[in-house]
Amino acid sequence: MKKSIVKSIFTLLFIGGISFGAFAQQVNFNVDTKSSKIEWSGIKESGYHDGYFLLSGGSIATDNGKLTGGNFIINVKDLKTAENIEDFEKHLKNADFFDVEKFPTAQFTITKVTYKDEKECEIEGTLQIKNVSNPIKFDATVQSVSDKGFFSHAYLNIEKSAFGITYGKGHIHEKVHIAIYLFGKKQ
Repeated sequence: MKKSIVKSIFTLLFIGGISFGAFAQQVNFNVDTKSSKIEWSGIKESGYHDGYFLLSGGSIATDNGKLTGGNFIINVKDLKTAENIEDFEKHLKNADFFDVEKFPTAQFTITKVTYKDEKECEIEGTLQIKNVSNPIKFDATVQSVSDKGFFSHAYLNIEKSAFGITYGKGHIHEKVHIAIYLFGKKQ
């Protein structure tokens, strides 16, 4: 009887150790707002405009070195254009584009991550711009998950009218090219 109890206790400790070991592999990161950014490029009849948004917060969840979830907040109010033209930046901040007085931030929340191989994955989530939420799906590369930090990048297109941005219809291409560079620091 004593051997059976001792064996049961060791079995519970072993299973508990495995569970604790798996739990210990879950690591959360804070979005590194100084390094992370979202670049954008919009095509128009006479060329293109491009620029970037910085991030103002968020978190990244990982398990066993794999991205599992998270979200990040996009600082729309302080958007920048590559040309650094103040009047153009003001125009993008107006109500016919981002309406930053009402909607100073946008947000992306990851709802599902499916890995294709060691670093390549498909991310599904909800993007909210101007209080309009839409599901989006895109491929991403999770370059690094370690004690030193997290880094991933992705390239995708979004349709601006899906988020209530209708300015320039017929003169500005509907799709906006996006590049996401997401860095995280261990919490």
